[in-house]
Amino acid sequence: MHLSTILQGLRYVGSALSLSDAEVHAVVLGVIANYPDAAKELSLEEWLQATAFAEIDDRQRHIVNTAIALAHLRESGRRGVSVSAADLERVWLTLKSALQCPSLSWTMTRSAQGLLAIPMWSLIKDGCIDELIRVHIWLPDGVRADPDMAIHLHQPFGQSWILAGKGTDHIFDVTPASEVDATHAEYNVGWKGKDDNKSDQAYKVHSKSSTASNTGKLVRVVPLQKETHSRNMSYCVPAGTFHSSEVEPDALHATIFFFDSSRGYVPDAAVIGPISRELFTHVRKSTDISLFDAVNLVASLRSWEILKDVGLQHAMLGDWEEALRSYRTALHVCKSQPWIDSPRYSHFTLGKVGHMYRMLGLYTQACECLEEAVIDTPMSRTRLGCLGELAVVYRHMNRLQDSKWASQEQYNGAKEFDLEDDVCRAVGTLGMVNCQLYLLTTERELLESAISQLEECVSRAQQLKDVTREAIGHGRLSVCYIAKLDYENAVASGQRSYDLMQLQRDASKISFAGAFFGRTLLLAGRDEEALALFNPSSGCPPVIALCREISDEHRQYIIEIIAAGADLKLRDDHGYTALECAMYNGDHATAKIIEEGLRAQILREGGDVDQQIKQFQYEATLRKGYRDIFQDKLRPVLLQANPDSSSALQSLRKKYAAALTDDLEKQRTFDRLKYVTYSNFLRSNRLPKSNHGYTQYLAHGSPGPSDPFILFFSYRWIAKDVGVQLDGDSPDDFERTQYRRMLRAIELFLNHHPVVDREQLCIWIDFACVDQDHQQPGVASLPMNLAQCNAMISLVDDKYYKRSWCCVEVLMIQTLQKAYGIHVWYEHVIDFARGEEHLRPGPCDLEVNMAEKQVTFEQDRPKLLFLERQTRLLG
Repeated sequence: MHLSTILQGLRYVGSALSLSDAEVHAVVLGVIANYPDAAKELSLEEWLQATAFAEIDDRQRHIVNTAIALAHLRESGRRGVSVSAADLERVWLTLKSALQCPSLSWTMTRSAQGLLAIPMWSLIKDGCIDELIRVHIWLPDGVRADPDMAIHLHQPFGQSWILAGKGTDHIFDVTPASEVDATHAEYNVGWKGKDDNKSDQAYKVHSKSSTASNTGKLVRVVPLQKETHSRNMSYCVPAGTFHSSEVEPDALHATIFFFDSSRGYVPDAAVIGPISRELFTHVRKSTDISLFDAVNLVASLRSWEILKDVGLQHAMLGDWEEALRSYRTALHVCKSQPWIDSPRYSHFTLGKVGHMYRMLGLYTQACECLEEAVIDTPMSRTRLGCLGELAVVYRHMNRLQDSKWASQEQYNGAKEFDLEDDVCRAVGTLGMVNCQLYLLTTERELLESAISQLEECVSRAQQLKDVTREAIGHGRLSVCYIAKLDYENAVASGQRSYDLMQLQRDASKISFAGAFFGRTLLLAGRDEEALALFNPSSGCPPVIALCREISDEHRQYIIEIIAAGADLKLRDDHGYTALECAMYNGDHATAKIIEEGLRAQILREGGDVDQQIKQFQYEATLRKGYRDIFQDKLRPVLLQANPDSSSALQSLRKKYAAALTDDLEKQRTFDRLKYVTYSNFLRSNRLPKSNHGYTQYLAHGSPGPSDPFILFFSYRWIAKDVGVQLDGDSPDDFERTQYRRMLRAIELFLNHHPVVDREQLCIWIDFACVDQDHQQPGVASLPMNLAQCNAMISLVDDKYYKRSWCCVEVLMIQTLQKAYGIHVWYEHVIDFARGEEHLRPGPCDLEVNMAEKQVTFEQDRPKLLFLERQTRLLG
C-alpha cells in the first residue's frame, strides 16, 4: 500500500467516527510528517510497525492503524488477492484495539437483518454508498432478521471476511410475476438520519431508522444456491444480487463487510417481502451489550475456534494430552464468557474434553464432563455426540445397562434427526454391549443380536466411508466370532480391522486393532504372528493402548497378551510404559498385573527384579505426579492469571503447597519450594549448599519474607569442565566465578526493576534448594519450582544451550512467558572482547529440542524428554 491510500483511508475512517474536518486534517498532517515518501509501498505489517514509532498520540495511532488495516482489505479485495489467515488476524487485532479505545466514539446499532453493525470506514456520495466497511456481529441471543423481510440486495458490490462463527449465504432468483404465480412483493428502502423528520433514499451511515415500502411490484422468488462460510474465509455478493444471510439463533457470527461501488452498483436497494404488507420500519436502537463487550465476545469465539481446531488436529494424531490441553483451554474460554457458555459451545467442548479423558483412561473425569453435557439438555447433534461418548465410557466402567440406555438414546435421536453417522456409532456400541453381556450370561440371543448390530454398523460405515468406524466394527465382530469358536471368520474380521486402521494416523487406534487381531491370531494358534503385533518396533504397543482404556474386558486381554510374551518395557511414541499408563489412570488392579508381568520378564532376562521394579514404580509415580500437578493444579491457576497482577504467583505457590500437603505420595516424590534470602546469599560468600543453613522453605509464618520475590538462576556446573580448579564439592570453580557472576546479574536486575524490594528478594539455585544428600525429590520438582519463581536469569556461555537441564529450564520459562506473561526471563551475557556484561531479554523464539542436548547420564534422557512434553503441555 502507498501512503496516498492510507491518507485516503484516514478521511473515510474519520467519516465513520463523525470526526470534524479539522481533526482529520490534523491526523493527516501527523502522518505526512512521519512518512514523507508517498511513493514508497509498504506491507500491512510494515505500516503497522511504522506507526508504533510515529510521533502521534494513542488516539491518532488507533485512527491511523484502523485506516491501514481496512485499506489492506480494500486493496486485497479489489485486486482479487486472498487475505491470509495471519493477515486477517493482524487486521482483527488492530480493529479490536481501536474499537475498545475509550477516546474513540464508534457507534453500534442493530440493523434490520438482526446483526450489530459498526461502521469503521465510509464514503457517501450524493446519498449513495461509494465505500462502506462495517463489522457485523450476530449475537447468540436468537434475534435475527424478520424471515418475511430477510431477502434483499445491496446497491454496491459486497465482500465479506469471516472473523468467527459460521453463516450461510443464500442466493435467490427474483423475477417479475403475475398475481397467479407471485410469491412476494418488492419493497423500496429509505433511511432517516438522526436529525431527519422523514425517510428518503439517501443512505445515512448513522441512520435512526430504515423503512421498507411495498412498491406493488409482484415477483417470484426461487432459491438458487447456498454456501456456508467460516473463520478466515471470504465471499462476495455482486451488486443487484438478491441474497439473505442465515445464522443459527444460538450461534455467534462476526464478519467484516465491504460495500464497494467500484466493483458494481445498482441504484435501488430492494427488499423482498410479503405481498400483503405495506410498510416495514426498523428503528436502529442501541443494544443491551456494550461495544467493548461485543468486541471481546468476537475475540473469545475466535480463540475458542482456534483451540477447537488445534485440539482436533492433535486428536486425529492420537496426541491425547495435547488435545486435552487445547480443549480444556477452550472450555475455560466458554466458562469465562457468559454469551458462549451455552450448550452450543460449552457442551460441545465438554464432549471433546470427555472424549480425551476417556482416551487417557480417566473415566471418572470423562463421566462428569459428559453427564454435564447430557443431563437435562434438549436433543441436538451435540447431545447425540456426547451420548455416544458417554455410552462408551459406561461400557468401559462395566455399567453395561447405562451404556445400553445411552446408546439407545443416541440411536433414537439420530434416527429422528436423520444423522447417519450417529446411527452408525450407536448401533455399533449396542453390538459391543450385547457382546459383553453375552460373555457374562452366555445367553445366545445376545450374541446373535451383537453380530447383527455390528454387521449393521460395518455396513453403515461403508456407506458413510467411515474407515475408523468400519475398522472398529470388524474388530468387535472378531470377538463375537471367537465366542462362537468360528476362528476363520474371527481372523478374517481381525485382519480387516487391522488393515483398515493402518490407513489412520492415530497410533492408538492402530494399536487397538493390533490388540484385537493379535488376540484372534493367538486363539487361532498363530502365536508368532500374534507376538509380532504385540511387540511392534515403533508406535504404540497394544498392551499400552489397552491400559489407557481399561475395563474388565481389556484387563483380561492384557493378561493374555502378557502370557504370550509381550515386552512390558516398551514405550509408546510419547515415552510412556504400560505401568505408567495404568498408574496414571489410578487402576491398581491393572498396575498389579503389569508389575507381575514385569517381574516375570526381568526374571527371564536375569536382571535384579526388586531394583528394576522399584525404578519402574518410581518413574510411573513421578510421571503421574507431573501430569497431575502440571495439568490439574498449576495450569488452571495460570489460565485465570492476570499478567499485570502479582497474585498469580501467590496462587501458584499455594496450589503447589496444597497439592503436596493433600497427597502423601506426592510429598515423597516432590520437594517443597525453597529459597535463599538475598541477604543470606551475600553472607554465604560462595554458592551456598543445601546443608549450609541458609536454605528456607516457603511457608506461612516462616522467618523469611511472607511474599518473596524469587529469582531463579539457571547456570552450568562449571566444576565439571576440564582443567577447572575445584572449590570443594561446589558446582563453581575455585575463583567462585558463577557466584560472583550471579551477584553482578542481581545488581543489573535490580537496576532494571527498581520496584523489587531487596528485603523481599530471594534466590533459587539448585545447589542450595535441592538437598545434595537426597537429590531425587528436589530434582523432580525443579520445573514446578521454576514456575513459582518471579523471574529467571540464565548465565549464558558457549556451552549453556548444549546442556539438557539448562534447556529444560529454558523451555519452561519460554512456555510460561509466551502463554501467560507473568514471568520474566533474562540472559546474562558477557562480552569479553569489550569487557562488558549486561542483561538481555531471553529469546522466546529459540527452538529447543531435548533429543539433541547433552546429558551427564544417558538414562536421564527419557525423563528429560518427558519433562519437555509436560512443559509444552503447560502452555
